[in-house]
Amino acid sequence: MLKSAASSRFALNCGLSLLAMLPMTVHSADKPVPNAQKPAPFTFVVFGDNRPAQATGPVPEVFKQIVAEVHDLHPDFVVTTGDLINGSATDLALVNKQYDEVLPIVNSVGVPIYFAAGNHEIRSVKANEDLYRQRVYNKLYYSFDYGNSHFIVLDSDIVGQEHKITGEQIVAFERDLQAVQGKAKHIFVFLHQQPYPVSLHIGSSLDTFPAERDRFQSLLEKYHVEYLITGHEHLYDDSVRNGVHEIISGGAGAPLYPSKRGGSFFHYLVITVDGDQTYVNVVKPGALFSYDKVLEMAPGEKKEPGVPLPAH
Repeated sequence: MLKSAASSRFALNCGLSLLAMLPMTVHSADKPVPNAQKPAPFTFVVFGDNRPAQATGPVPEVFKQIVAEVHDLHPDFVVTTGDLINGSATDLALVNKQYDEVLPIVNSVGVPIYFAAGNHEIRSVKANEDLYRQRVYNKLYYSFDYGNSHFIVLDSDIVGQEHKITGEQIVAFERDLQAVQGKAKHIFVFLHQQPYPVSLHIGSSLDTFPAERDRFQSLLEKYHVEYLITGHEHLYDDSVRNGVHEIISGGAGAPLYPSKRGGSFFHYLVITVDGDQTYVNVVKPGALFSYDKVLEMAPGEKKEPGVPLPAH
């Protein structure tokens, strides 16, 4: 059984309490595959939109901090919601350079990573899409099982199908959902763009095409998806729409967007699944401290030698 890293090693100050038509499960060859039989509980981390403000800008320092904290948490795996880089529609060499800068940082988390493509990686350019499959992940949409849960990663930025989940992808998505009914205790869906944006991407997310958006949303509801987690908007927001918990988590380093609900802050998600229960923690960078750091900050207490912790 996985012992919660948050409870045993760290003080955590949270700001807020293919698919059937493809071989299952698809993973890129150079990434470890999680043990699907690992008993509950398990923990995973979600972050998104860590791109710099400019195409030639450095990787944001706050994202480096997030990665360092996630490394120390040592979750079972990580899911990103897109926009790893700023990208370019005309300069493939620059896009390659951006990947050279960010991918070593991302991969330093030391656990399996599952990527959702964002609009900045692709920018409606087929060469960028091909490069993404070479450099980041070899599938644009896919799914996997872990413990008692099913995870689906979709692509809202397929070239020629931007702002939509449509065509073969929506067919594969529904088949996959049908296949896990009555088998998966929890279903999580991840993609970059959300059905119902709340800030600067109103009109430039899945809401660009209401008919396709509504069909996608209806499948989430029909097949009892528990969580839909997206990026695209650089903020935190959450809502429940006909039983589906819909979270926007795009706060990993890109310039923040205004929020009417106080969600304009850098963050990442730490999600624990324990049997029938799912616990979502929204963590601000800098709110995670090692045990030794906590002892250093405690006034008037003598620091004693630490006791080695059991391995995960």
